[in-house]
Amino acid sequence: MILHSTFAQEQGSGSSNRIWSHFTSFSEPLDKGDSTFEHYTMSSMRHGENGFGTIVHEMMHQFGAFDLYPVHDSGYSGSWKGIGVWDIMASGNWNGGGDSPSLPTGPTMAAVGHDATQEVVLAWPENAASPCIGPTISIDSRAQGGDRVRIQISPTENVWIEKRTQSGYDESLPGEGILVLLEDWAAGDSAHNAMNIDQRRPYLQTIEADGNQEQLKGINDGVASDLFQPGDEFGEQGILIRDHDGVLVPWHARIVENQGQWEIEFHSMNCSPTLDIELDNFGYTLLQEEFFEMEVLENRNGDSCWGTLNGTDGRSIAFANNTNAASKQVGAFSSIGMIDSTATFSGHIQCGNDVFDIKTTVTTVGTIPLGE
Repeated sequence: MILHSTFAQEQGSGSSNRIWSHFTSFSEPLDKGDSTFEHYTMSSMRHGENGFGTIVHEMMHQFGAFDLYPVHDSGYSGSWKGIGVWDIMASGNWNGGGDSPSLPTGPTMAAVGHDATQEVVLAWPENAASPCIGPTISIDSRAQGGDRVRIQISPTENVWIEKRTQSGYDESLPGEGILVLLEDWAAGDSAHNAMNIDQRRPYLQTIEADGNQEQLKGINDGVASDLFQPGDEFGEQGILIRDHDGVLVPWHARIVENQGQWEIEFHSMNCSPTLDIELDNFGYTLLQEEFFEMEVLENRNGDSCWGTLNGTDGRSIAFANNTNAASKQVGAFSSIGMIDSTATFSGHIQCGNDVFDIKTTVTTVGTIPLGE
């Protein structure tokens, strides 16, 4: 780590001659005596009113942490700040003027080699009678060493849960409560530190307890109402959580307080589905004459799917329970879509004995380039 004694460029001096605090890797390692240098961090000791958050932020890069705000070139004019104040790798490094930078969230801790402290697996026996009751876990403040809880919802996606309070380095957070994050390794580019560059396909986003999605829209970078409180629910009910296919998770969590101890209760309305379905990640891009296809995974009994998805453009997609292929299920549009239009389709599709709540988008185009 290299520290210099003048103001840094990011401190708003307006001078282009000052150094922007940064982390970078060398194209080839540099050997000096018995030492080898592969990367470095540079920041300013003269932080003035900007605290020391930037020094810690840049040092976290050397440990393996990613930027969680949208790293763009100078032409970017958007207002999204990633997960904002909730992590030192987003705008949380400026909390309290940089004197009380936010703690790193669970995903950042995992990136630097400290995995979740508690994994929750929400699976019930195949013959379980619904509704199903899952585990109840106690959760304490991260500032006091509380757990970083992770629930895997797909091969590349995790829901992270942690309690945040205004104490320690978190003293400048806008509020206290349960922070819920949705992580998706199918988005972003970890090799080039380009993880949260697009809010339409974020690597990490806040599941906002107020349901407003203002952080995702770039309206703010985190407010107190983003945090869940006792009595709140999220998952398949309350604040809904969907995977990147648009499928609602088959469980829900409830925050409770028992004699001052915060706990999370897990439940499922229909227990564990016996089948799993695969849709296109982040929505579909289709030609006018194409069908809507999805796959039923591990469909050993050859179950078909039926039901209807209704679109915001007035169209519908019907699954008629007559698909011959055991895995691929084909839905037919009620009419062709307008070229260069995007509509949201939602509804319930039943496959075998399982019902899936789906919400996804379909963009209709005139041409699709052939793959290389």
